[in-house]
Amino acid sequence: MTHVARLKDLGDVDWMREALCQSTPIVWWFPESNKANAYNHARQICKRCDVREECLEFALRTNERWWGMYGGKTPQERRVMIGMKPRRQLGGLG
Repeated sequence: MTHVARLKDLGDVDWMREALCQSTPIVWWFPESNKANAYNHARQICKRCDVREECLEFALRTNERWWGMYGGKTPQERRVMIGMKPRRQLGGLG
């Protein structure tokens, strides 16, 4: 499969140009620690972002459950949204 084909599978991503996170440090969105407070900077920016809903939909549609803040939700919050058990209940993954 080519990169172009994979990009097409992502659906409409034009909304990304509007995202406030475009001009911020990536470590705010993908911190080394997965603790909820590690996302404080990102969460504050997401609250003001006009494409927050599209961002969350993107994460859910692409099965992004383990890394990064998307649409104002941490990985753990997204896993809860889709009814997934916490990592500690999945056999020691985290």
